[in-house]
Amino acid sequence: MMALWAIDKNPREGDFQENEAGRLVPQADEVAMTGTALTNYTLPHLLDLCAPSAYVLMLGDTVPLSPVLFEYGIDALAGTRVREGQPAFPDPA
Repeated sequence: MMALWAIDKNPREGDFQENEAGRLVPQADEVAMTGTALTNYTLPHLLDLCAPSAYVLMLGDTVPLSPVLFEYGIDALAGTRVREGQPAFPDPA
C-alpha cells in the first residue's frame, strides 16, 4: 500500500505539522521537498531524516539548479529555468 504524506510549516487540512517529520520522513521510500527547505534552513535536518535508500527529490520554482546539491544526498532536481525573460517577466507598464 502506498501512502502520501504532506508535511508543512503551515499545514492545510489533511497535512501533517512539521514536528511530524521526524516520525514520517525516515519511513519514506521517496521524499520530495521544495527549495524553500534550503531558504528556511530545514534542509540539513530533512536530509538527515531520510533513509539511506530513499530517493530524494527537490522540486518547485525555488529549487536552485546546482549539481552541488547531489553531493548532499539529493538524487534529482526539478526547478525552473527562465530561457526568455520577456514572457517570464513582462514589462509592468
